[in-house]
Amino acid sequence: HHLLLENAAKNADELRKRFEASDLENHKLKFDNDKLKTENSDLKTENSDL
Repeated sequence: HHLLLENAAKNADELRKRFEASDLENHKLKFDNDKLKTENSDLKTENSDL
């Protein structure tokens, strides 16, 4: 049983790491997205000024 528990712990740790990584990636993408929205909005403003 000891090995099973060890394996389960390893798996849980691996999943946690993957989750944290994808969470971080998600935040980065949201940030990039907001930056692009702002850029887009600036370009629209510039465009309407032309």
